[in-house]
Amino acid sequence: MQLKNTADHYCLFNKQLLPISELSIPLQFNRAFRYGDGLFETIRVIDGHPQLLSKHWDRLRNGMQFLQVAIPEEWSANFWQQQIGRLTADTGNWRIRLSVFRQAAGLYTPNSNHCNFLLECMPLPNDRYEPNLEGLNIHICQSIRLSTHALSQHKTLNALPYVLAGLEKQKNGWDDALLLNEQGQVAEACSSNIFLLLNGELLTPPLTDGCVAGVMRRHILEVAPQLGLVVREASLSIEQIEQGEELFLSNAIQGIKWVKQLNNRTFGQNLYPKLLQQINLRIE
Repeated sequence: MQLKNTADHYCLFNKQLLPISELSIPLQFNRAFRYGDGLFETIRVIDGHPQLLSKHWDRLRNGMQFLQVAIPEEWSANFWQQQIGRLTADTGNWRIRLSVFRQAAGLYTPNSNHCNFLLECMPLPNDRYEPNLEGLNIHICQSIRLSTHALSQHKTLNALPYVLAGLEKQKNGWDDALLLNEQGQVAEACSSNIFLLLNGELLTPPLTDGCVAGVMRRHILEVAPQLGLVVREASLSIEQIEQGEELFLSNAIQGIKWVKQLNNRTFGQNLYPKLLQQINLRIE
């Protein structure tokens, strides 16, 4: 099939390229809708090249194994690169959403562990991770707390805590919100992991504190030491956050974003441009 317009008018459903308007999934096999029984990845494409794709595939595979969803033999980072290339014609800048959900009938207990996949895309304006020089104004989310269990680190289709946090930030006019876990420790933001520069160390909450295993988070843990930084996972309290020198949010689509203000605390941005430059140097 030839793309008649732009790729965002099309999707890939189980390797079939079709207009989004023609996508139809039988309700009895749509466990994504009925139970949130699946996972998703958001992947940035820059100049036709999917970024950090091997890390996305690692996370998706780990999540499928945890959910006991059967992994097709042909699936690999190379397979996803080919499928994304089919959708985008290996060109342009895109936000890709890959959803994988169990293909089965049944109620809570499925009668099969086979899966479907759906690839969608949205155009992005930039061919690199852009700085936010004005900084973000964020606050602590009060409406919901994150649970700390084995499922927390996986990027599942059940995102209700982040929906509620998003509604709270929207209502209050914040740029983002920090979510606490049930023990009162800082876990992550609405759609991002967090990094805090404190006493010369770059810290991020461990996965056991309820945050998602972010792909950009993993990337920063690998590249930040090249700037001479001590980087480690550590539980963080609100008080520690407010004592930090710099605060960033990270995700695979935006890269890293500088937080200027949390409540009444204002943060600097000496490290931020250096770290962003290091990330942009590694565009694949």
